[in-house]
Amino acid sequence: MNVFAFFEMMPRVSARGARRPFFGVAAALRARRTSLLCHGFARGVLSLLRVCIGVARHAVLRTASSTRSGEPSRQVALSLPLILLAFAAAGVAVAMLTADLLARLDVSQQVDAVLEKEVLPLVDGLLGKDAPPLQKMMTRLGVKAKAQAMVSTALPRAKRALYAVGLAKLFCIELGPLLAALLLSGRLGGSYAGEVATMEATSQNKLLKTLGRSPRRWSLAPSLLAALIAAPLLTALGSGLAIFIGRPIADAYGLGEGADDASWYREFVRDALLPPLRCQRSWGLWRNFVEVTTWPLAHNAVKAATYIVLIVLVAEAIARSRNLAPRDVPRAITASVVAGGLAVIFGDWAFSQLLLRREWQE
Repeated sequence: MNVFAFFEMMPRVSARGARRPFFGVAAALRARRTSLLCHGFARGVLSLLRVCIGVARHAVLRTASSTRSGEPSRQVALSLPLILLAFAAAGVAVAMLTADLLARLDVSQQVDAVLEKEVLPLVDGLLGKDAPPLQKMMTRLGVKAKAQAMVSTALPRAKRALYAVGLAKLFCIELGPLLAALLLSGRLGGSYAGEVATMEATSQNKLLKTLGRSPRRWSLAPSLLAALIAAPLLTALGSGLAIFIGRPIADAYGLGEGADDASWYREFVRDALLPPLRCQRSWGLWRNFVEVTTWPLAHNAVKAATYIVLIVLVAEAIARSRNLAPRDVPRAITASVVAGGLAVIFGDWAFSQLLLRREWQE
């Protein structure tokens, strides 16, 4: 049955009884009026749909833009207390352990053993068998006293250098980026996975596709950009705090006693973190790349950026699973945190192989 027949069969109630619409009108005119009514009704429905889609699009874009604006600063502000507290605790623990071990280190007995076994027999041989016993005894005591004086002079400086350089390189090259990445895997990776998984479970990604927007470009690009800005900054702040805490710990354990300059800690840290960058044109591209990426400060930033990219990509892959129901969102968050941590550990192994490729030479 077509539309015209439908309108022909529709009853019209009036004072004179039930009648058909356009009763008594010519067939051509009746068909034209029916067509105009159908077109008007269709245009009204399309206009209503257009208005509804426009309102929904405006609401989605406004909400998303308001949540995406200031994303780097929001990530830094929310993660900064966690990073600083964790690095402060780690810095205190590592500094106290290292300072306590160095303060307890005593090599006087080992030096005496080496003298008795290696040096003093040579001294006795040089003096000869006919040398008076008193001369031999005084010579042996003089050699021992000279060796102990040299050790007591050089050992404190060696302890200070080992403490400052070891702490600086430990947090800048290895422990700082790894600790920050594992913390951000739970803080940032879990948050991003929960957001994307919720969008997937509630069909918000389908709505974005209907509006002509790419879901990955809408959610992944801003989050990845914010993470690339926030992660190296947070890692640098945390590593700097842990290294800064090392100075008062060293003073508390007496490692700075007898130092010629009160700024000994800062000088050792500066020499450890800012060594000469040895790039030459005669070297190949790979060797120059290894030299730049293993330079301490650049290594800290490159590690932090690589780890956060792995975390976000793993969370993106897990949260975009098909047929994801709302009840599966917590499971996706847990899986992204665990998988992101494993990705960071494998990435740390890869960077350790890169450090082995560096030629540590003066």
